[in-house]
Formats: sequence, C-alpha cells, structure tokens
Amino acid sequence: MDKDSFRKTERMLYNYFKKNKIIQHKHNLINILNKRIEEIEEDIKKTNVRIDYDLQATPGGERVQTSSTGTSYAERAIIKAIENLEKEKTDKQQQILNIKSYIAELEEESSSIECNIGMLNEEDKKFIELKYGKELSVEEVGSEMGMCRSVAYDKRKELVNNIMIWNEIIK
Repeated sequence: MDKDSFRKTERMLYNYFKKNKIIQHKHNLINILNKRIEEIEEDIKKTNVRIDYDLQATPGGERVQTSSTGTSYAERAIIKAIENLEKEKTDKQQQILNIKSYIAELEEESSSIECNIGMLNEEDKKFIELKYGKELSVEEVGSEMGMCRSVAYDKRKELVNNIMIWNEIIK
C-alpha cells in the first residue's frame, strides 16, 4: 500500500462523512423551499397581493382613465404581481430539482464507501466514525476505544487498507 493510495482512501472517508452532513442540509433546504412554494400557491389562490394605488393618483379631482386593452391599473397590477409569484414559484421548483440532482450525485459517489463501512464489525465502524466522522486524532480514537497508540495506528492502517482493496474490487 503506497502513501498516495492511503491518503486518497482517507480523503474518501472524510468526504463520505461530510457528504452525509451536506445531504442532510440539502434536504432541510428542500423542505424550506417546499414551504415557500406552498405559501406562494396560497397567495396566488387567494389573490393575496399588494398593489400601490398611490402611483396612479392624480391631484385635483377625478380623471377618467382609458385603456386600449380595457383593463384598469389595478387589474394590470394584480396580474403583474401574480405573474411575479408564479415566476418565483417556478424558480423555487427549479432550485429543488437542482438540489435533488446534486444529492443524487453525492449519494452515488459515496455508495461504495457506505457499502464497505456497512460490512465492518461494530468496533471497526466506531473507529471509522470517530476518526473520519468526528475527525479525532488517532491517539484520541485509541484513548476513547481503550487502545494503546500503536494498536490504534495499526487499526487505522488495517481498516484503510481493507477499504482501499474493497474499492478496487468493486470498480
């Protein structure tokens, strides 16, 4: 086992645990966007828009407004506001699709590591979780698991080597 392969495999393990945090964050973001879409739909359904009448106010009495389309300022303003809400809704839906695509890519990348970690015994899983998930030093992991320093380093080397071999097999 060469140093580059070892470092590459360790980097994959660190990234695997970071990806889980990123995926969790992205799912939370999707929930927020879905809530906003529901709010927008409710605003559209109830025509819950605000228009500024002051822009069309003219001092000194009433004037008759004429329009070639037959729509008043208020109607045009409401239509414009609803179109803006529909555009915002479409933008939020596109954001959700982009996030879901990003999540799928992350899950695809981490599937081999996840499979490999799943096959480890509980002690090895705990070691991997402490070292690469919580990013503790090998000495801290060894202390937490009741191992001396040299045993902890040997354990790390053994686990990374096994994961590296497994990743080569499933490619």
